[in-house]
Amino acid sequence: PLHTDTAGYIGQIKDICAIDSSIYLLDGSDFSLCKFNRKNGLLLQRISSRGNGPLEYLQPIALTSDDDHIYVLDLPGMSILSYNTNLQAEKKISTSFPCLDFIRTEKGFLCYNLSPTENLQQIVYLDNKGQIISSYQLNHNSQAVSTGSKIFNRNSQGKIFITIPFSRTIYTWDTSSEKPIEYLSFDYTSQNIPDDIELDKVNIWEKPYAIPCQFFQAKESFLQSFLYQEKRYHYIKSDSGNKLGTIPEDSEFPFFPQWQIDDYLVGTCSS
Repeated sequence: PLHTDTAGYIGQIKDICAIDSSIYLLDGSDFSLCKFNRKNGLLLQRISSRGNGPLEYLQPIALTSDDDHIYVLDLPGMSILSYNTNLQAEKKISTSFPCLDFIRTEKGFLCYNLSPTENLQQIVYLDNKGQIISSYQLNHNSQAVSTGSKIFNRNSQGKIFITIPFSRTIYTWDTSSEKPIEYLSFDYTSQNIPDDIELDKVNIWEKPYAIPCQFFQAKESFLQSFLYQEKRYHYIKSDSGNKLGTIPEDSEFPFFPQWQIDDYLVGTCSS
């Protein structure tokens, strides 16, 4: 349980990250950033820096972190804000494109560009100052915006995985070549989304296709979820065998992992 005082509440958890014994939540209901004790769930700190000031944001939508900083992605403000572990703002890094999700790398950030062009493609690699190093087009369908799932996540070994919306292929970030490389692909046979479909001209949710969503990899196992005919399926591959199915609706807590911290899969629900 997450414990707040009587003056506050957690409305809509949009994203999370963790550093040591603290977990940081982005609350979409009031655009605040919260710091909780990871062991007992107690609220330690809460800030809201919405505005047009030099170290303020307009609408934060995603979080990422390294060993001693939390980074907040401001979509309409086209910027990344850096905070220390005590939620003190330190600097703002401007971006030149609208970014939906991002992740910290050793040398900068990987970002998902909402408006890819021939010159600035889908995945954008930035340095620590926000300068563009390179960009990559991993999915031919540039109209693919989002399935609501995280595009970037990282396992306990620091390996970054890239899940492009509506794509059956998972990529990893190769630190030596500084390029995304193909990790694995899923095949739903006759339920595959056609390669030539124009996602901006059809309602893909009403079509009889399997829609790839979350992907997580931990140690030698991985989990992938997909939507098919208004149901969410999970496919788990591990040393103990493979499983595929839906979660019983009468489960005490919903099984719906949305994030990964080290080798833990994390979901939230209102209690």
